[in-house]
Amino acid sequence: MRSVAPNRITTWKAFASAIALTLSAGGCGPESHEDSAPDETGVEQMALSVTARRADDFIDSVGVNTHLGYTNRAYGAYSTIIKPRLQELGIRHVRDSAKTGANDTRDSLYYQRCRDLAAIGIRFNLITDMPTSRNSGTNYALLDDIYGWCDNAVVSFEGHNEPELDEGVSDWVPVIRTAQRTLFETVKGNATIKHLRVIGPSILKEAAANSLGDLSAYMDQGNLHNYYGGRNPESAGWGNNGFGSVTWQFKYVASPVSGTKPVTSTETGWHNALNTTDEHKPTPEKIVGRYMPRLMLWHFLKGMGRTYPYELIDELPNAELNQHEFNFGLLRNDGTPKPAFTALKNMLGLLKDPGASFTPGSLDYTLTASNMGDVRNVLLQKRDGTFYLALWLGKPSWDPNAKTEITVPGRAVTLTLPTTIKTATVYTLSDTGDMTSTKKTVAGSLALTLTDRVMFLAIKPGI
Repeated sequence: MRSVAPNRITTWKAFASAIALTLSAGGCGPESHEDSAPDETGVEQMALSVTARRADDFIDSVGVNTHLGYTNRAYGAYSTIIKPRLQELGIRHVRDSAKTGANDTRDSLYYQRCRDLAAIGIRFNLITDMPTSRNSGTNYALLDDIYGWCDNAVVSFEGHNEPELDEGVSDWVPVIRTAQRTLFETVKGNATIKHLRVIGPSILKEAAANSLGDLSAYMDQGNLHNYYGGRNPESAGWGNNGFGSVTWQFKYVASPVSGTKPVTSTETGWHNALNTTDEHKPTPEKIVGRYMPRLMLWHFLKGMGRTYPYELIDELPNAELNQHEFNFGLLRNDGTPKPAFTALKNMLGLLKDPGASFTPGSLDYTLTASNMGDVRNVLLQKRDGTFYLALWLGKPSWDPNAKTEITVPGRAVTLTLPTTIKTATVYTLSDTGDMTSTKKTVAGSLALTLTDRVMFLAIKPGI
């Protein structure tokens, strides 16, 4: 967003058509804005006329990574931790593997677990593998069987995971190109599963994406693994050309492989191994609790098809907090919730709205503050007509290099609403992820204090 001199009133108008274009393109679209004449008031305004998105579409955009086939790590506690916590979380989508080994059948433990979760409404994105020196890769002829083994709860099959890091393949580019084409043609050529989405391989680096080249003809959606390395999800980046930001990831990692196809983030998030020496920098649990709801909303706003944070639970105990791979979970290794789990659960619980599709309405509102920089907002609506306006400051709460918390001062913001709105319920999240609500009278406007934690306002015309 353009910087604004402190003695100007600046008005941004986000029109419904521009927002729809941005969200449907699967990438970062331009922000629509219009500058007003200079003024000496020292305040800035953001005046918007926004067509809401369906709240339940947002819920459907949220997933999580699991390892249901692991029996000797935290996932071994399937009945006592994994399934109950997934139900509690309220998530509808998980990312796991399309297992086609010699011991993988409908009756194997892994697919029993998949069917058990399918029965409570969970759907699957399953990763396929290219052949390597260590294994023969996915048997694509079994994909329709896998669909049945999961009681038809598979919604997508995904290409190989991070192939440029696979030491079992010396020349991975032609292998991946062949594997992705085979995956796509197998799925689309099979009457039972041709309706399923095919997601491309997950590529980590710009150079690898350029080496692999355009595979958009063999996927329905592109794929990103966009980890933030201790930084906030709205970060403008931390290198050349905005390196690391969502905009950079779309342009330099996704687009060379998936072209203009929509993109899914099949891995993202933060780890809590504060004593790691790995170059992947850590983030404390408390800060991830602030960032996780922001991540989901930001990705949704930017057009990400679905976002799967990595991962549900810390796989192994690591009291020393020095192994980053064992500290990505929303849950600690013993199954207790981290703040990110609790915040995500409460956000999903507030916004869920299952049922028949509907056409959401629009809302005119104005935000006024001494500084509108980093003010983020997402407008959702439920079937009963209630709008849910998410507001937050997209600022960093943590310095990953100094390993210190950044205090983000609250910012006074005035929200001006149509006169047909008489009351609003304000929902706030704490640093433990707990949610509290306060009902407020609206006399044309509301005085709010925005922070680096997401705030939700439930507002309904005529009430």
